[in-house]
Amino acid sequence: ILNAEIGQEEAEKALHSRVADRHRATIKSQLAELFDCRTVTNVRGTTYLQAPFSLVRYKFQGDLYKAALDGTSGKVLIGEIPITTGQRILWTLLGILGIFLSGFGGEWAYIGYNSLDTSNELMTVLAAGIGLLVLGVLMVYFGFKVLLMTQRTKKG
Repeated sequence: ILNAEIGQEEAEKALHSRVADRHRATIKSQLAELFDCRTVTNVRGTTYLQAPFSLVRYKFQGDLYKAALDGTSGKVLIGEIPITTGQRILWTLLGILGIFLSGFGGEWAYIGYNSLDTSNELMTVLAAGIGLLVLGVLMVYFGFKVLLMTQRTKKG
C-alpha cells in the first residue's frame, strides 16, 4: 500500500528495490556465498488505485491512539484500543489469583507424587494439582502481560 503522495517514479524505485531484495534473498539461500546480484526491472502498465480509508487519531484519558477505518463501510481495519484502569485491576487480580492457584496446584502435585499409596484419590490429587499448576501459570502470564501493555490492537 503506497501513500497517495508518492509519485510514479518513487513507486517504481520502491518496486525495483523490493524485487531486487527478493531475488537476492532467494539466490543467497541457495548459495554458500553471493558476490554480486543484479536485477533489471521494466515497469509497464501502472494503475493508480485509490482506496477510501481514513487514518484517525483519538485521545482517551490523556493518551493518543490511532485507527484505520474503511471509508465505504465504516468498519475498523486496525486500531489501538486503550486498556482502562478497571481492566488493569481485573487482570492484576487474575494474575495474583494465578499465583495462589499455581502454588496450591504445585503442592497438591508434590503430595500426590511423593505418596507411596497409589490409590485413586491420590492420583486424582496429583492430576488436580498439575491442572491447577498449569492454569495458575497461564493466569499469571496473561494477567501480568496485560498489566504491562499500554494498548491492545484490534484487527477487522
